[in-house]
Amino acid sequence: MHEGPIGEPNFGDHQRLPCPIKDAHRRFMDCHAHWHMTAESYMSPDGFRLNLNALIQNLRNITWLLQKRKGDFTDFRQWYGAWQDSVKDDSVMKWIVKSRNRIVKEADLEIHSEAKVRISFDWTHEFEKTLQFPPRFTTRQILAGILAANTIPSTGTITINRRWIDRALPEWELLEATSYVYDQIGRVIYTAHQEAGVESCNLPSRQTACVTSDIHRSLICMDSADDNRLLHADLQTGQRFRESRVGFDGDSAELRRRALEKYGKEFDVGTGDAINRLPNLLKNAQEVLKIDKSHLTFAYLLINERIVAHLPIAFSDQDAKRLAFQRLANEIRIAGANGFIFAGEQWVAFVKPGEDLRHRAIVPARDRSDRKEAIAVTGMTKDGRMKQLQSIFERDADGSITFWPIVEKDYAHVPNFLLPIARAWGIGPFRGLPSDS
Repeated sequence: MHEGPIGEPNFGDHQRLPCPIKDAHRRFMDCHAHWHMTAESYMSPDGFRLNLNALIQNLRNITWLLQKRKGDFTDFRQWYGAWQDSVKDDSVMKWIVKSRNRIVKEADLEIHSEAKVRISFDWTHEFEKTLQFPPRFTTRQILAGILAANTIPSTGTITINRRWIDRALPEWELLEATSYVYDQIGRVIYTAHQEAGVESCNLPSRQTACVTSDIHRSLICMDSADDNRLLHADLQTGQRFRESRVGFDGDSAELRRRALEKYGKEFDVGTGDAINRLPNLLKNAQEVLKIDKSHLTFAYLLINERIVAHLPIAFSDQDAKRLAFQRLANEIRIAGANGFIFAGEQWVAFVKPGEDLRHRAIVPARDRSDRKEAIAVTGMTKDGRMKQLQSIFERDADGSITFWPIVEKDYAHVPNFLLPIARAWGIGPFRGLPSDS
């Protein structure tokens, strides 16, 4: 299972019981299927509009159907009211209500197609511009046109993100917005089942394999985009990169059980914001390294002092790493997170006399013969605070690991790998593409 911006467990493989909110849950499954139909019609303006209108109406109708079953719950007002309070000031949830009213009573949404083009030469030189293209243009056609114009350098990476936008919600791509609404409604559908004592219900699965009665949050199938919508390419070779999304296998309780069985303890992730949690997270990482001899790379997103996402990350080189952090920056925007933690292994090398780390020709630690391995956790908050805790480690002949003392680093400036996160929060400048490109 993938845990996304506000991860909740799915129902797993428990005994399936009659659904306590059959009509609302069935409509919720309809929305999942209809979201895919909308995505499949992305290149057809009329087909996209038609499917989007139906999807928005169905998303809005779920809560009405749920309220019709309030007599079946003794404390409906309490838990349903808590959910309503949690979304009442949410701009996207307000948009879905207004959009349904517009579609039914007034007119279609004012949608238009655009393409966001991002050029990345390295961590410090990235440029972005929104361009207008006919809806029928695929990302490959847009890429071919940009390359044929020969107005940009031939090194680095390019990302083209085709987007349908509603003028009433210009900062959100419409599939992202409706997926977000689906997630928010999924929280109350999940709660209704829990309140009824039903871990998993017996509504039948649909023809589309991912449309089941299990309530997965932030589905990977809704978190992916085909080449018509999103394309990453190497500017020199034209080779396309594909995003690799890693998922958790099992629900949150199952993951905790496995951790207890493997490591003999439940890990304490600490309390507080992204800076305050670092000591606990580094201690946890060291214990994992001692047993597993390696440590996966993870990111944590926080809203104030609450962890709202725990996301595994995979990348093979620096280009892929930049793309991964651009994706994380988008996750932060969608989740409304104001704290970020990055945990994983890294290469470390010591600066030699006369070396200037600011010079572009400096050899990175990963390419040095004297490099050493380290485990590190780095925290950053939207108000600009940053800190890293790092511990170099060495491997003995028998594979056992010895850690050096922990080093604490306070950053005076945003380090390169955190620049995409800083830009998402408006920390530091972000340049647009040259006007003649």
